[in-house]
Amino acid sequence: MLYFLRRALFVYFRPYWKQCLLLFLCIAITISFETVFPLSVKFLIDLAITPQNHEMLILLIGGLGAFYLISTLGALSLDYLNAHLVAQVMRDIRMKMFSHLQYLSASYYARLQSEDVITRFNTDLKTIETALTFSVIQGIQFGLQLVLNVIVLFLLDVPLAVITILFLSVTAFLPKLFIKRATLLAVQRRTEETDIASKVLENLQAQSVVRMFGLREPVIAAFARQANRFAVTSRQSTFAEWLVSRTTYLGQYLIQSLVIAIGGLLVFFQRLSIGSLVGFTSLLASLGNSVTLVLDAFTGLIPALVSLDRVERLLRESSEVHDSPGKHLPRFTNQITFEQVTFSYDGPEGMPAVKQIDLSIPRGETAAVVGRSGSGKSTLLNLLMRFYDPDQGRILIDGQDIRQVSLASLRSQMAVVFQDTFLFDTTLRENIRMGKLGASDAEVEEAAKAAGIHETILSLPGGYETRVGEQGKALSGGQRQRIALARAIIHRPAILVLDEATSALDPETEQLIYETLKKLKGSCTILLVTHRLAPASGMGQIIVLDNGQVAEVGNHETLLMQQGIYYRLYMQQNGFTVSADGLYAEITPARLRSIPLFAQLDDTTLEILAPQFIPEWYEAGSTVIREGDLGEKFYIIVRGKVSVTIAGLQQQMVHLGFWQDGDYFGEIALLDGGRRTATVRTILPCLFLTLDRKHFMNMMASSLSVRKDIEQAARMRRFNQRMP
Repeated sequence: MLYFLRRALFVYFRPYWKQCLLLFLCIAITISFETVFPLSVKFLIDLAITPQNHEMLILLIGGLGAFYLISTLGALSLDYLNAHLVAQVMRDIRMKMFSHLQYLSASYYARLQSEDVITRFNTDLKTIETALTFSVIQGIQFGLQLVLNVIVLFLLDVPLAVITILFLSVTAFLPKLFIKRATLLAVQRRTEETDIASKVLENLQAQSVVRMFGLREPVIAAFARQANRFAVTSRQSTFAEWLVSRTTYLGQYLIQSLVIAIGGLLVFFQRLSIGSLVGFTSLLASLGNSVTLVLDAFTGLIPALVSLDRVERLLRESSEVHDSPGKHLPRFTNQITFEQVTFSYDGPEGMPAVKQIDLSIPRGETAAVVGRSGSGKSTLLNLLMRFYDPDQGRILIDGQDIRQVSLASLRSQMAVVFQDTFLFDTTLRENIRMGKLGASDAEVEEAAKAAGIHETILSLPGGYETRVGEQGKALSGGQRQRIALARAIIHRPAILVLDEATSALDPETEQLIYETLKKLKGSCTILLVTHRLAPASGMGQIIVLDNGQVAEVGNHETLLMQQGIYYRLYMQQNGFTVSADGLYAEITPARLRSIPLFAQLDDTTLEILAPQFIPEWYEAGSTVIREGDLGEKFYIIVRGKVSVTIAGLQQQMVHLGFWQDGDYFGEIALLDGGRRTATVRTILPCLFLTLDRKHFMNMMASSLSVRKDIEQAARMRRFNQRMP
């Protein structure tokens, strides 16, 4: 509790010490009247009413009225200053939290629970605001009033005041017995409250999985158990807080009863005047009220202390990427160099995402970083943009280690288009202008034209003033990507980074974006991360990653001639004809032959089989097959990306990996007619070619040799444990 008071008085209120002095002056005026008012009863009885002194009566009543007007003005000023001071302090804390979030490293956001941060901005700040208003400022007011009341009690009657203070000390001790437990329960309650919010958010995001896997009853049951635990904690916490207040009230009633009894005896034996007894009991009521309010204020600090700890824990979070604000990086003119770069997301002792990377990318180059999922492609870009720093090695721009220059000077030379395009809920014009704050309308339109989105914007009813909606939901995926590209172009970067920026787009839109990139060639260095090799083939330099290491470097023709990893990936993604909208595809017989299951089939059989593959389109987040379903189809991924999971212990989903363009699955269940042994779910929009089990079995029945070859290939596939 004292920690909260120290932070409030000596940290948060300190910049506003002048307002605090005025506030304390208003408190002094207010508590003076509240102390004088019960005391005036003594003077009225003893000095005016009993001796029938009319002049004294008028003087006392007039003085009391004047003091009332002054105290009313002081009370109103106190309320205004209280509201003003707390509002200023809360603005400072809120701005400090928000600003601090902008400087935290990507590792913090990787482990971030967004609902926890929102709770700190909403619930925790509201709790702190309430505590500052009612527990700190009003607590000080009633604490000072308590001290003043005690002084006046001694002036009225010393023996009676001593008895009052002795019993007050005993009764004030009782609430302390329950404060520690109330504090611990408040901490537990806030933790469980955050867990419930997290579970609700998770459920909202997982509704498709809940519905498709029939998980409604289990998730309701799990939430009911959590809600029941929270109800118990909430009941115990609330009761503990009330117990602190209740013991305070009971103590006050005991003291008042004793004072009236003893004071009555003193008056009866003429040891005390009637006016003094009436004034003493009136003042005692004010004293009891002050004690109650002070203890209520003290109790109000219990949840506030928890909230303050949560807020200050956020403010204590430090960035793992340290800035060097005094060192400016000159405009990029020569080359980007990776020297023996190794990095793990789990720290230096963890499994490296990339290891011993040596690369050089000249200025003006168009470079593509390719490889299978998990090979470290995006990690290279994250390191270059200093979202993370290498565990070993260094990254140089024109020979300058990027860790030794300011983040502002580094990132001012870069622009990025991510796979998950984020647009702000404002107009198209303002979203593009985010790339260069202060850009003119002409510059915005020039960037839109360069990104090939200008005409589309003009066709909209609001033109450039059209609002894009939350996260750009009013636009199509291709339109969002082009707005993001325009935002990058208007920045006029020396280095343009695209991280799987077109993986979710249809072929026609993807091709238009790459045509735009061709026009930018030479004006900036372009770094493209992609798992799709068709767009990479036009790049001047292709960097092939495998298991976090550079496996091959060269242009498209050179890498094909080497017939290494790039060649295999390219051939795997080749052999399909895809429609411009990305909804229809066909496979060539030659591509079918590259699949081990069909490798031994003759040309005639392959010619018959190829047209029997049917295109199927799935949106991102769709379940393609579920573990336990009957195997009825064989799938080839033409475009897209899927995740593969199995049900582990206690039905927890265990992630096995990702498949992407050119991968295939489903032949074992198709052959056996059995159950799927894993669940496949789309990460990106996916176009599949599927072969129905009926056509598959008819083909096998047509030739004994075909059946033998397919079953042998399936046995090898099963042995490698690669298929659900």
